[in-house]
Amino acid sequence: MEGSKGPRKEYARIFAPSEAMPPFAPIYGPVMLKNAFTLRSLLLIGALLQCLLTLVLPRYALLPPLLLLLHTITSTIHSTLTLPSRNPPALPLPYSPYTPLSTRSSPVFPPSPATTTAAPHLPPGLPATGLVTLHLCVRFSHPLGLLSPGARDIGAHFSACNDRLLAAASPFHCLGYSSWTGTTHAANNTLLSVYYFRSAADLHAFAHDATHRRAWEWYSESQGKGGATIGVYHETFATGEGGGWEAIGLNMEPTLLGAARVRGEGGSGRVRWWMRGGMQG
Repeated sequence: MEGSKGPRKEYARIFAPSEAMPPFAPIYGPVMLKNAFTLRSLLLIGALLQCLLTLVLPRYALLPPLLLLLHTITSTIHSTLTLPSRNPPALPLPYSPYTPLSTRSSPVFPPSPATTTAAPHLPPGLPATGLVTLHLCVRFSHPLGLLSPGARDIGAHFSACNDRLLAAASPFHCLGYSSWTGTTHAANNTLLSVYYFRSAADLHAFAHDATHRRAWEWYSESQGKGGATIGVYHETFATGEGGGWEAIGLNMEPTLLGAARVRGEGGSGRVRWWMRGGMQG
């Protein structure tokens, strides 16, 4: 945060404007598949495969792990020796979006879609229109995780919604997207997607899109009853004038904002109780 003293901070552009929309970072599928299993399960699968190879081809049983070890060592050495300088003299344009920025940076956007430049003295954010963040979460409570009944279907619906939104990012005013995995369970069976929109109206437009409606209708019919093992949760936060928030989950344990704690104090200032978020409705 900038202090009140001294000259106003000037922001130098890192990424040059382009006529085509820059691509979003892709989803790396092997990470999601790996995180669907516990460490014990992964070790067990590897041990069973090695035992099978020893029985079938005992003479070559050590060859696969040795090759993998050699590949890991050489790739690590190569990546270490080819690390980019942490203090480059200048940030080249265009700058790779997947290269760590070695200087302090902050997202600065044009004040409205009609403008193409951001004034260098603007503070971070979208001062004219605000910003809406969507956290979309899915959790697989079944022991089979991503292999559980319905997991493939909801994955297909989510991929369709994600492809539709990113393909129409400009009409929906979707500013960005990223995906994450939870770490509160051994199997990491909670997946989170984060989206940014210019306004709540843009988010509502996507929510009422036919692709999203089909996904929600499928979930309501197949998982919206008691005993379902696939949970969904979303929360939105709006900044700027008239900002607010919303958080709703179904078949979910308390998560994200739903897992927050609020302290209550008595008249003497002593802690009387703690309250967790969550009301049935």
